[in-house]
Amino acid sequence: MRKSSVRFKIFLTTAALLTFCAFIIYLSLYMVLPQYYYKYKKNSTSVSVNKLIEECKNESISNGFLAIDKFVRENNVHAKISYSNGVIWWSFPAFYKDNNNITPPEKNEVENENITPPEKDEVGNENIISDNNTDKNSIDSTKDNIIKDDEKNNLKVPLGDKRKSGEELIRVTGNISFSDSDEVYILEVNTPLQPIDEASTVMAYLMPYMMVIIIIVSLIAAYLYSKSIVSPLIKINKTAKEMSKLDFSVKCNVKSNDEMGELATSLNELSANLKETMDSLHNANEKLKMDIQRQKEQEEERREFVATISHELKSPITAVSGQIEGMLYNIGAYKDREKYLRKSLYIMKDMEKLVYELLDVYRLDNKKALKIKVKINLFDLIDKIVADVMYFIEEKKLKLTVDVRKEYYIEGNLDMIKKAFSNIIINGIKYSEENGELIIKLEGNNFQVINTGAYIDKADLDKIFEPFYRVEKSRNRKTGGSGLGLHIVKKVLEVHDYKYTIENIENAVKFTIELVSVDSE
Repeated sequence: MRKSSVRFKIFLTTAALLTFCAFIIYLSLYMVLPQYYYKYKKNSTSVSVNKLIEECKNESISNGFLAIDKFVRENNVHAKISYSNGVIWWSFPAFYKDNNNITPPEKNEVENENITPPEKDEVGNENIISDNNTDKNSIDSTKDNIIKDDEKNNLKVPLGDKRKSGEELIRVTGNISFSDSDEVYILEVNTPLQPIDEASTVMAYLMPYMMVIIIIVSLIAAYLYSKSIVSPLIKINKTAKEMSKLDFSVKCNVKSNDEMGELATSLNELSANLKETMDSLHNANEKLKMDIQRQKEQEEERREFVATISHELKSPITAVSGQIEGMLYNIGAYKDREKYLRKSLYIMKDMEKLVYELLDVYRLDNKKALKIKVKINLFDLIDKIVADVMYFIEEKKLKLTVDVRKEYYIEGNLDMIKKAFSNIIINGIKYSEENGELIIKLEGNNFQVINTGAYIDKADLDKIFEPFYRVEKSRNRKTGGSGLGLHIVKKVLEVHDYKYTIENIENAVKFTIELVSVDSE
């Protein structure tokens, strides 16, 4: 772990806090436990003695002594019963036999003689009668040490009693009576406190070892805690770094219901939104590049178009100008004005046709002018076009076959669609061999024009839709048009989103258009 990392800081802080808290808890136990234990022991002993006194009121002296002895043995305390004048009657725990029966001495026996415990019998048991003087001298208690009084049983709990040996103890005294005696006796219970002192000493002795264990456990706990806390942060940080590199494919896999999980979810949503935005910007940029490229290409095409128009117009204008000049000055053959006026008129007609075709190209570039679309009956359209060009069909003696369904409708700009289909059919007539065949048919949605006896080189197939391009290289008006016919066809079909192909088939050329039919209503 790097020292500057969040994980190291959390680890160090957590380890220090755990160690400090554990040390404070341990030190608090060492300092508070004896006092707490003393109060607890004092209260519990007082309550237990009070219950014992209440129990003995309903018992005979013999059974009461057994109950007291049992209490002493179970609670590991010492007890004695004295007469009201202070003479000790009996001390506990007692060693007894004869079927668990304790027979205490009479009062006069205790007052007139010193009773000493008998010798141990054959099984190691003995009856102990405590010496009055010894017990009196071994207990140092004053009324100033009384912390609790129970008026019912005259129960007194002195505080801080000590034996002469220095052993601390708790002394509880109270009045006790039995069912078979009218006399009231004094019960004294002494509870030693040596075990808690020994426990405190052991805790102080173990403190260095406990500190080592506390530090080790704190380091392990801090490591696991810092790992569990920082692990989601590391994943979130990794995802954020990838996002800064514009890589939005990486997802933050933090699954939790806390703020970390919400942050990971928000980061994933941000990544998705940024990816969507970046994709949109990328697509817009690509579209912009395509538009710019298209504009450049259109500008280049426009310059070439203008240059080609200039060339196409220059030749006929020069020809007409020369003829008119020759006729004006009656030079040579130009004296026959009628002949050359007719030639000049013919050239001007070609120029007029070229100008109209140029206007059609301009209209196709201006797509706003083509927004007006109507439903067109294809059969009626082809029938009108065929009627207009029937003179040229008959002139070349072509066999015409028309197979178009009567109830087939398409949608588009009527003038432009008619112009495109007319150019295709006229080209089919123009480049068919004499006595050949011209087929116009509709198969499904495919409109086809097939003219026999024609062939187009592969090198020309990709160029014939370019403006002013002609397969016939002489550019003679008598053998071909201006070169704008198929270019107009291309633009019309592209504006209407119709796919088209032109290909060579066996002894013929086939032009195919994929139409989209619409309902007649």
